[in-house]
Amino acid sequence: MKKNGGNLICIICKSRFYVCNRRLKTAKWCSKECWDKRNPPLTKRCLYCGTNYLTYGKERKTKKFCSMSCRNKDYKKRNGVQSHLWKGGLTEKNKILRTRAEYQNWRNSVFQRDNYLCKLCGGKGHLQAHHIKQVCNNPDLIYSVDNGLTLCILCHQKQHPDIVLHALKSRGIEKYTSKKAEKIN
Repeated sequence: MKKNGGNLICIICKSRFYVCNRRLKTAKWCSKECWDKRNPPLTKRCLYCGTNYLTYGKERKTKKFCSMSCRNKDYKKRNGVQSHLWKGGLTEKNKILRTRAEYQNWRNSVFQRDNYLCKLCGGKGHLQAHHIKQVCNNPDLIYSVDNGLTLCILCHQKQHPDIVLHALKSRGIEKYTSKKAEKIN
């Protein structure tokens, strides 16, 4: 009986080995032992505590700490001024105001008052709370329910074409709304 394979040389131990025809292009190792030696563990030094540890496989290039506790301790000491994301202690005032519980309560109150319907077109989906008087000009009215209006995302886009378009893109609704907006116009 004729063999359909061929002989190759192992890239680890340099010995000859036979493989079947379908593995001629892919086989590189003669045995499981040689396969295990292809990526020997690498000794690295922990960035936090300085101890030596072994890394295996894909983590050889990325792992910097010997354990999760060393990683967490190192990250905790890099918050605030030591963080690479530090911007001088400034968080956008608008972001702070809109992430508070008072803002969520205001938003829900506006939706309840308007029966969860857009006040311009009567739509029910993708509702947003709109400030009638802009918050940048009237910061004291940010949580006033009388200054709120329930709008669907398309009607809100018509009120603020530059600002709301960014909100649409971040939610992945851009294509949906542009098609619907064409039908409305």
